[in-house]
This record gives sequence, structure tokens and C-alpha cells, in this order.
Amino acid sequence: MTFSGKEGHITTMIVGYNPCRTSPAQTSTSYQLQRAYWTIAKKDSTCPRTKFKENLIALLSAWRLEGRRLILCLDANDHVYTGSLGRALVSHPDLDLKEATLASTGTHLTATHFRGSRPIDAIWTTPDVEIINICAMPIGYGVGTIVPSSWMSAPGLWSASIHNPLNAQPQGD
Repeated sequence: MTFSGKEGHITTMIVGYNPCRTSPAQTSTSYQLQRAYWTIAKKDSTCPRTKFKENLIALLSAWRLEGRRLILCLDANDHVYTGSLGRALVSHPDLDLKEATLASTGTHLTATHFRGSRPIDAIWTTPDVEIINICAMPIGYGVGTIVPSSWMSAPGLWSASIHNPLNAQPQGD
């Protein structure tokens, strides 16, 4: 979703899902369907998770080079701070992304899946997105019974939900 402001600012919000690695016997999972597509249609055996990361970073980089402000809501299915995708998002020189809860509150996210022990879902933003509020609701209080929600607001924008279990106020003056 893209928003254009009076001042010529363009903000793009993207919601993504990085597929969970699954066994070949689980033929109907997103991961195995993507693996089949890339292998059969494109003759490419690259892991779908690697493809997702490469394609996402290429798309976000192109938008950033156009001067767009970015909001990325992502089910990373990997630790958002120490996993490969999370590290790539915050360290890529063209992106300048920050995980929004940590950047706004100074607090790391905790587990974001009811069977998990680590944060695998988060919102990342570029520094030119002003976060007014960010809220991450505990597991069981979000949309549905097992997925917590996170809400972020910025001037002139509303935010979609993503799965986070922390409720905190941004730090500031």
C-alpha cells in the first residue's frame, strides 16, 4: 500500500510472510509449493526462504532509492534480531531499517508465537517514518486465539497488524 503526501513524500507499507522450512512430505505448505515452483518452472533449487530475502531486499532497496519511506510488517519465521533476515534488513546500507518496537521503546520484543520462545514477527521502518504510538499485544489478545497483534501509528497513516507480545510507549521528549 502506498501513501502520497502533500509535501511529495511517498510512504510504502508492505506486509510479508517468510515461509517456514518444512519437510518434503508436507506438500501443501507454502514452503514446499514455492520450492516446487522455483524448481520446476524456473529450474532454480534455491531455498524459498533465501529467495524471499533476496527479492524482498531488492524491492525495498529499489523503493528506498526512489526516496520512499518504508514500513515493513513481516512474519519472518526467524528471530527478528539475530536471524538471517532480520540482520539483513537492519544492516543493508540502502535500507536503513530499524525494528520499530526496539527503536521506539528501547525494549526488545519477546516470543510472538504461542509455541515459540523468540520474536519472529515485527515491524521495521525507515528513520523518516515518525512513530507516534506502537503497541504489541500479548499472545492470545490479538487477532484470533494464537496470534498476538502489534499496532503502530504515524502521522497521517494507520498501521496494519502484525504479531508481537509487548505493549510499550515510544521514548521521547
